[in-house]
Amino acid sequence: MSPLVKKILNSGLWLLFGNSVGRLSMFLANLFAARLLSQEIFGQYSIIKSTVGAIDNVVSGSFGTFTIKSISKVDVEGVKNIPILIGSTILVNIVVVVVFLLLSVFFAPKMVELYLLGATPLVSALHISILLLASTLFFALMQQVMIGLEDYRNVAKLSLISSLSSIPIIWTLISILGLNGALIGIFVYQVIDITLKYKSLKSRNLLLITFKPFKRLISSFKKITSVCTPLIFATLISAVSLWYSKIYLISYSDNFVDLAIFDVAQQWLIIIMIITGSTTNIVIPMLSITIDSKKENKKVFYVNIAINFLISLGIASVFILLSQEIMSIYGESYKVGSTTLEILSVTSIFYTMSSIFNKYMISHNKMWSVVINSIFSSIALAIGLIMYIDLKSEGLAYALLSYYVVSIVIYVIHYFVLRITE
Repeated sequence: MSPLVKKILNSGLWLLFGNSVGRLSMFLANLFAARLLSQEIFGQYSIIKSTVGAIDNVVSGSFGTFTIKSISKVDVEGVKNIPILIGSTILVNIVVVVVFLLLSVFFAPKMVELYLLGATPLVSALHISILLLASTLFFALMQQVMIGLEDYRNVAKLSLISSLSSIPIIWTLISILGLNGALIGIFVYQVIDITLKYKSLKSRNLLLITFKPFKRLISSFKKITSVCTPLIFATLISAVSLWYSKIYLISYSDNFVDLAIFDVAQQWLIIIMIITGSTTNIVIPMLSITIDSKKENKKVFYVNIAINFLISLGIASVFILLSQEIMSIYGESYKVGSTTLEILSVTSIFYTMSSIFNKYMISHNKMWSVVINSIFSSIALAIGLIMYIDLKSEGLAYALLSYYVVSIVIYVIHYFVLRITE
């Protein structure tokens, strides 16, 4: 086994373990919610969670990737600039939370009326989701800092502690408070995780968050937002498209049941994303460090492509074979979603490849490639929805498959165009 493959697998296994146990609370929260809540209420929980996830995807997909890339370079040169970088990212998170807090306070009832079938319990859930949004953004930030520093073992250890300690809390809150309890339970888990990781980094002088000097902080903030503008645009297009596809399914079905079935199946797609994401996240620091060596950079890229393709193919095959059994875990009423799970399992392979190309383009500062990709992929999603929406949850799965198939095609074309023009 080559040293490169060994490094990727070793780092990837530690990050995989950390991400897996870290997501255990989230996974069990969804399982508890599916078992304890009706399909209609679980569908409402799904759309609230998806709304928070869409906002997080915009922030993490643009600023988060930049943070990992920047910290991985800073780690090579010294850690003196980390406080300013982190302080700037915190300012971004605060701005996002304040904006959506104001939107929630003034427009939550109207949003529920227009997009969520007038389900009045969702008004209070939307208010609670602002807390969840804040914890989600800072949860992602702590993770990004530790990945940028390649501190994978500590990620694993702290994620295990926070996950295991929060599982009984999540179960209790869902049992007592239902939909709102599920949202609060995830918030509690993320706060525990943030606290542990912050204390760990601070104790080793790796994260001394500061807002001084203020002028330098503002300058860094402006630089980050300027550099990330194409990524913000790209992730906003993708996030809104993917979020609205679920709203479209709710509107077409005139209930939340089909979304509930889709969301349960999508949890297993997310498992594959977590597993392959553990190695694809390692790509950013490695590509950033080797960017001046074209031969080494290309080797890192191809090895990651091969490893992640085999991993996603293997796991997707298992999920397809066991789709009936997997869906029955959530209850008999969810077994009808086995085909949806099979389609999403295939989708995971294209997602994994797209994710690696995405990180390659970002590490090489080809930001507008990501924008073009988002536009064409979102168009494919819209076409897929129109063509297959009568299949409901399966139709949304086919639309998502279309999104990632087109994404990988656009990235491959752009990659070879870059290679030719180099």
